[in-house]
Amino acid sequence: EIRDNNGAVLASVDPNGNANIAGNVKSASVTSGQIVGTDVGQRVYVHDAGISVGDVVSIDSTLANGAQRSTSSYDGRLLGVISGAPSMVVGGSSTTGEERVVAISGTVAVKVNDENGVIQPGDPITSSSTPGVGMKATGAGAVIGYAVASFNGTSGTVLARVGAGYQSGNVVSQIT
Repeated sequence: EIRDNNGAVLASVDPNGNANIAGNVKSASVTSGQIVGTDVGQRVYVHDAGISVGDVVSIDSTLANGAQRSTSSYDGRLLGVISGAPSMVVGGSSTTGEERVVAISGTVAVKVNDENGVIQPGDPITSSSTPGVGMKATGAGAVIGYAVASFNGTSGTVLARVGAGYQSGNVVSQIT
C-alpha cells in the first residue's frame, strides 16, 4: 500500500495482482504486457443469469440500467452485445439484477445466425428472431455494429465493430 501523509490509501495491489489507485494516473509512456479487451463497455443488469458473452441484448425497462436478450428481428429497443473482457468499463449501477457489460465501442464477438444470409465484412448486424442472436441487417432498423469478418454457417459468432445505430435498409430494393 501507498499512503498519503494523513494515512489514506492512495494505491494498493490485491492478492490477484489487481492495482487499485485513488485518483488519476499520469505517465509519459505506458508499456503493457497484455491488452485484455479491444472494446469499451458499460455496466448493465439482467434478471436472466444465462445471458452470456456474445448475446445480443435490448433494453429491459424493469431494471435500472437493465438489459435482456433481444427477442425480435430489428428490435427497436436494441442495446448491443455482451462483452467478455473489455479494456475499460464505465457507468451503470443498480440494486437488483446480475451485472453484465455491454460493448459500446470496439470489436467483439457477436452470436449470429444465417436468418438473412451470409455475413460479409462491412455488413450491418441487427437482432434476429432467435433470442440473444444477431443477423445481417438487410432492411431498415436498429443495428449494433458492422461485421469485420465473414460468417457462412447456420449459427455461431462473427467479429463486429460495435456502436449502436440505425440502418436505412437496402437502397436497391427500395428503388425497385
